[in-house]
Amino acid sequence: MRGFREVLGYADLIDLGYFGVPYTWSDSETKLRLDRAVATPTWLELFMHSRVIHLPPKIERTGIALDRWQRATFGDRQKAMLVVRQRLEVIMGLPHSTELQEEKVDLMAQLELLLSQDEAYWSQRAKVAWLKDGDRNTGYFHRKASNRKRKNFVIGLFDNEGTWFEDDV
Repeated sequence: MRGFREVLGYADLIDLGYFGVPYTWSDSETKLRLDRAVATPTWLELFMHSRVIHLPPKIERTGIALDRWQRATFGDRQKAMLVVRQRLEVIMGLPHSTELQEEKVDLMAQLELLLSQDEAYWSQRAKVAWLKDGDRNTGYFHRKASNRKRKNFVIGLFDNEGTWFEDDV
């Protein structure tokens, strides 16, 4: 903290303090104020009524809300695709008419949109998994490069007379 305070002083920045709960992060043993807001005296003069307010931790409620949102947004897409496909099957079995052709075009557009949303969803999930787990072959390629480096390392050389040298002569 001493280094942080020195940098604040050097840059002429003032910690704005806070109102509300005294910590922004906690676990079973520790409670810390990690989030801080700083400003210059000039900024404080312009925005003298600005305040930093710590809200109570609500990560659990946020997680529950995100789960509901995910189910509502992405869970319904699977159901919607099923309904659209079933209706398309029914239309394909019926005799051709202008009304059915228009409905078929609309259903195909809906299905295309749903499939593109599903593809984007799974593409994003794949990126998250790749970022989290990394490329599974990374260790393999690292070992290969290390082995090649070890094999290609020159310890010494023989000169024209057959004398072995290990230094940079």
